[in-house]
Amino acid sequence: MIRINEAVEEIIREKPFLEQSLADGLINTSALARQIKLQVERRLGKQVQTGAIVMAIKRMPIRPAIHSKKNINTLYDNLNDLTVRSKLAIFNYQNSPTLMSCQGQLTEKIRTKDDIFYTYSRGLNESTLVISHNMSETVHEIFKDENLKWHAANMSAITIKLQHENTSTPGLYYQILKILAWQNINISEAVSTTNEFTLIMEQSNINRAFQAFSVFLETKT
Repeated sequence: MIRINEAVEEIIREKPFLEQSLADGLINTSALARQIKLQVERRLGKQVQTGAIVMAIKRMPIRPAIHSKKNINTLYDNLNDLTVRSKLAIFNYQNSPTLMSCQGQLTEKIRTKDDIFYTYSRGLNESTLVISHNMSETVHEIFKDENLKWHAANMSAITIKLQHENTSTPGLYYQILKILAWQNINISEAVSTTNEFTLIMEQSNINRAFQAFSVFLETKT
């Protein structure tokens, strides 16, 4: 049978922001215990005293893979290399037998244009390309026979050049996204290569996002 501490830990682990706030000492454990009391009782199949839940919260170990100082320092190091690009557009298409051919035509068009921002991601059912806004007419022409599911202009991107050890650092992407989420900044697209992480957002959010990262860096001691 599942125990109180196991039920409490499962509930909190399911909410990374809640777990982080506990680690930072920002949450009143008694208030949290009252909030999750019904969930705990449902998992245990019996009534539980609030005080027992409080004790379980206080005794819960913080997951070191996410909250260790080493990982936070790695994040500081990575955020020192940011590149911002503006005037971008997003095109999202339904996958089709001819879509890759269109993508190839577009790649050929921009092959010699060093100043063009361009990323292309293919999923199981759809593909998304992000490109400099001045290429939008070219995209519309090349992909005119494809099923355009979504399009957005006035977008910007922040590219974070990651250090090589990022592939073995648990929680790094989580920490990056958390900084923006806590500022209520929406991410329209995220594009990742082995050592780069690019976040696409509305132009109106780019200054707030850059400021959020700058404030985070200023907290390093």
